[in-house]
Amino acid sequence: VMSVDPEIDPDIPAMIGASAALMLSGVPFSGPIGAARVGYVDGQYVLNPTKTELATSALNLVVAGTEAAVLMVESEANELPEEVMLGAVVFGHQQQQAAIEMIHALVEDGGKPLWDWKPAATDDALIAKVTAVAETALREAYQLRSKQARQQRLKEIYANAAAECIPADAGPGHANIVNNFVFELESKIVRNQILSGEPRIDGRDTRTVRPI
Repeated sequence: VMSVDPEIDPDIPAMIGASAALMLSGVPFSGPIGAARVGYVDGQYVLNPTKTELATSALNLVVAGTEAAVLMVESEANELPEEVMLGAVVFGHQQQQAAIEMIHALVEDGGKPLWDWKPAATDDALIAKVTAVAETALREAYQLRSKQARQQRLKEIYANAAAECIPADAGPGHANIVNNFVFELESKIVRNQILSGEPRIDGRDTRTVRPI
């Protein structure tokens, strides 16, 4: 940020600007994305409220997404009903489509050619070995409700996977590859537990707010 209007938080322009820059560059990017801040004043949604307007707003919500989907929501609110909160997300996603359309128009006029890039081939054999070594242990670790005990166990699982799956003559980057595969496996386990209706890591269900 080189300069700023104190009334306008630069986070929304920054997200839109970054999205436009990536689209113009031609690098692989599943965008564009748009972003919007939503306020709620006198029973009405307010698009990109200023600092002064937020002082009387019952809501300060930021939503970012693509043309088709919402990707991120951050908010604070004064105990608003769920339908008002959901409506704010929909309102913000609808309003940011104008920025997305402008980015598409900008790319038509000045976009660089798309890069001819393909990701490296997946090492299926290594993924299978990491899964065999770490999957059961990860599932057991995520039954531990104590955060400290769980984190210690996860460190042990990562270290064991590295010891079992990294060849003695492997290059310096091989450890990162194994760690990334373990992390992807860990994320998949946590996500699938939530989607299948199992409790969260700390024992909460999906409708229970964390105690503060």
